[in-house]
Amino acid sequence: MVNKVVYCTTDPRLRGPGTDHVPILTVLELPAKRADRTPRYNFRVVEWEDFKKELATRMEELPEPGPIRSEEEYEAAVSGLTRVLQETIHAMVPVTRPSPHSKRWWSKELDILKKKKNKLSSTSYKYRALTGHPSHEEHRRIRREYSSTIVTAKRDHWTLSLEGLSYGDVWMANHYISGDGLDGGRTQIPTLMLHPHAAGGEAMVASTNEEKSRMLMKLMFPNKPEGCQSPDESYDNQLPSSDEIVEGQI
Repeated sequence: MVNKVVYCTTDPRLRGPGTDHVPILTVLELPAKRADRTPRYNFRVVEWEDFKKELATRMEELPEPGPIRSEEEYEAAVSGLTRVLQETIHAMVPVTRPSPHSKRWWSKELDILKKKKNKLSSTSYKYRALTGHPSHEEHRRIRREYSSTIVTAKRDHWTLSLEGLSYGDVWMANHYISGDGLDGGRTQIPTLMLHPHAAGGEAMVASTNEEKSRMLMKLMFPNKPEGCQSPDESYDNQLPSSDEIVEGQI
């Protein structure tokens, strides 16, 4: 693969929020088939007051509403209403070509914060030799704000998704939160290796959840050392007991 590497470098200016390391940028000369990006309407940036005014204007082109007495009248009313809605959407809703890396919880606020963070990151890196330069503190502040906004956006998006679930979507949500631990998007414990001196002479490798549980239990709750005797004496000064246990005590 060495001859496929175009370049490999780092860019400290693009350090992400909540991290203590810099990104490594690697470019490989490999053919990759790009997925087709179908244009779609971006309803999240629509000015809805202008949309309603445009829709009301176009609705005036339709015949006056009245009783529908035949199938032909019904088809004509539905077709006219659909045409007006589609024309208004085409005129008032911007079209976007979504990136394959786009995130549904992303917002304009995050876009602005990201640009501010990258700009301050470049300035802070430029004056990295001057520890007292004000750009460092401003950079830390905007990184904290950017990181917390991402967490809030993800939580709010998930909450809204759950609130709008239909009967069938409930099963999909349950699948998300109770899926297999091998899902790379979920927090998981990697394969563990126990050192030979701790494993009794031979290194142990744990890859399944059961094996990891046994290994962690062995390390966290070791066997009682040999020759250790439990005290036989009793304790007279016991803690006072009470029949009423409040939540704070628990």
